[in-house]
Formats: sequence, structure tokens, C-alpha cells
Amino acid sequence: MEAIMFAFFAFTCFCISAIAMKDKPLISIIFGIFTSVCSGLSMYLLWQLLEESGRDTSYIGPWGHPIIPVVYVVFMLLGFMFVILGCVKLLRQKQ
Repeated sequence: MEAIMFAFFAFTCFCISAIAMKDKPLISIIFGIFTSVCSGLSMYLLWQLLEESGRDTSYIGPWGHPIIPVVYVVFMLLGFMFVILGCVKLLRQKQ
């Protein structure tokens, strides 16, 4: 249950970061970090849930069916992208 909650929170943080990018790059940086962290936590919790239930976790890895980790990794990278773009925008505003 927590894995799903963190996944939705990661998506919400991603949307807030994208909206805030235009006018408030610092908020975009903060929510970009939250996006990456929540996505990573969600992937970890999902992995633990599958291991505890006794299901085969090999399809979670990149060697099986990679759709689940690919989605999480994409959101982690998008979060880092907003952090980098927000930092660049802040540096340009200060100049």
C-alpha cells in the first residue's frame, strides 16, 4: 500500500515541479528531489512487498520484464532533470 502511495506522491511532485519551473525554479528543484526520492522509495517498497509475498522478483529486474523498474527510473531521472534545470535557471537569474 505504501508503494502505491509513494508512486502517486512522486507523480504529484513531478507535476508540481513541472508547473513551478516557469516562475519558481527553487520550488521546482525541491519537488524534483521529492520526485526522485519518492519514486525510489516506491520501487524499493514494491520489491520488498513482492519478496515478502513469496513471488518471483526476477521480473522486477532489467533482465526480466523491465516495465516496472523502467517507469520508476524514468521518474527518478525526470526529478533529477528538474533539479538540474532549476539550478541552471537560478544561476541565470542571479547573473
